[in-house]
Amino acid sequence: MTPQIGLRRPSDTPPPRLQVIPASEAKVAVILRQGPSKEVACLLWNRQTDEVQLGQWLKGRIHGSCSDLSPDGKHFLYCADDHRMNRRATADTWTAISVPPYLTAIVLHDEARGFTSGGYFVDNRRFWLNSVDQHIDVRSSGLECVRYLREGHGPVRVGETSVALLKQLRWGWSLEDPGNAEKPGTCEVAQALRKTLPGGWVLRKADSSRGRDGKPLAGHGLEPHELCPPDDRPTLHFPEWDWGDWLDDRLVWCAQGHLWTADFDPHNGLAEPRSLYDFCGMKFESRPAPYAGINL
Repeated sequence: MTPQIGLRRPSDTPPPRLQVIPASEAKVAVILRQGPSKEVACLLWNRQTDEVQLGQWLKGRIHGSCSDLSPDGKHFLYCADDHRMNRRATADTWTAISVPPYLTAIVLHDEARGFTSGGYFVDNRRFWLNSVDQHIDVRSSGLECVRYLREGHGPVRVGETSVALLKQLRWGWSLEDPGNAEKPGTCEVAQALRKTLPGGWVLRKADSSRGRDGKPLAGHGLEPHELCPPDDRPTLHFPEWDWGDWLDDRLVWCAQGHLWTADFDPHNGLAEPRSLYDFCGMKFESRPAPYAGINL
């Protein structure tokens, strides 16, 4: 039976979109709560206690797919934009590094041409910036910006989905069809992923942004998943998930403005889901960071 996750009651206010960026070596994750469309909150999820700490809000958007959390969870690299007229004197798109769950920048890079940039943590102290212009002042942060994403390759700028794919591979996902990754007219590679669960079950992450013809689909932002049993039992479909993963020996996901989990047994599948945190009632508030940073 497909688990019911609590369908949203009719309301004039849609649930917020949730993006989760886990640390690969620490039991924490950044959660980005987007909603309304031009307001985003950054929170820190302690995956051991399931406590969620609110950091700061931003008037704008943060692109979770090209943002990253250092393996130890101590630094958050994020790509943001705010296209309100005259909001910033330099650029309306920028990449920053902060101390999560706060967004106050300790490193700041403006993308003057308005393209999304973002980047990727190579390790706890070194990061790669997804920009042709990699001149950035990191002297006071203790971090290092590396020119090359991989040894032997020159400076490159890659697509947003490629940055997302690097993170997914680091988190234990694999490409479902590596040979089909870059053929025209197929799903974008960052979403054609799978992860093996106990008992031979497979969690599949489908492409939410494009169809087989390469054209964008409505409702971009959802991340449909499927839970596939190892036998002839029916596949469980979860089309309304914002995010999902097998982390810390349990299935966790975001949908309808909540962070969810459910007990999983290889013989019986998923038990009744339970909400770990409700993000729906949150409203924008101005909150200072507990450290000095760069004014945005």
